[in-house]
Amino acid sequence: MKHYAGLDVSLEEVSICVVDADGSVIGEGKVATEPAEILSWIEGRVGAVERIVHESGPLSIWLTRELAGRGAPVVCIDARSAHKALSARMNKSDRADAEALAQLARTGWYRAIHIKSEASDRLRILLGARDRMIRIRKDIEGQARGVLKTYPAWKGHPGSEAGQLPRPVQGRRVGQPLPRGDRRVFDRGPRGGLCGGRRDRRRAPGHRPRQ
Repeated sequence: MKHYAGLDVSLEEVSICVVDADGSVIGEGKVATEPAEILSWIEGRVGAVERIVHESGPLSIWLTRELAGRGAPVVCIDARSAHKALSARMNKSDRADAEALAQLARTGWYRAIHIKSEASDRLRILLGARDRMIRIRKDIEGQARGVLKTYPAWKGHPGSEAGQLPRPVQGRRVGQPLPRGDRRVFDRGPRGGLCGGRRDRRRAPGHRPRQ
């Protein structure tokens, strides 16, 4: 006779329920959330099963890959579509949810979801990290330009173009000192701003020096 298993997965434990082709409960139990222990419990109770069903969730990708790698006929189903069947039961508990999932495995009234390969996940993580790093770099460049635009004197520095940092600033790490000849870009001027020249010592007409 064919048997079907339902798994209600949590972070620490997994509730297991096995039913036969008629829908009668053959065995129920709880084990740690480890693929080897799950399969060992099922094989110790009923031997081979026709299908193992569990809901999509935080551990679904890892659990499906591990069980499938051990040759188990595991199917991950959409949690939203299974919610109606689970909420229709009188008693809402891990044990009741495992039994409902086992009944879904027996009847086939579920919608399976596709679990991506590990190589696909690695590529997605790499592309996501690259996109994030590019955004961070652009934010830092925009912040630097916004700070320097407060002091317009740097625009006239030799080798600088519109919208670009002066050559002494480009490609330098934070905290790395500028060459002595290029520090004049950031010298504080007579009005508290940054300028490249010395303080203007010319006096206004009629100015009398202080005695």
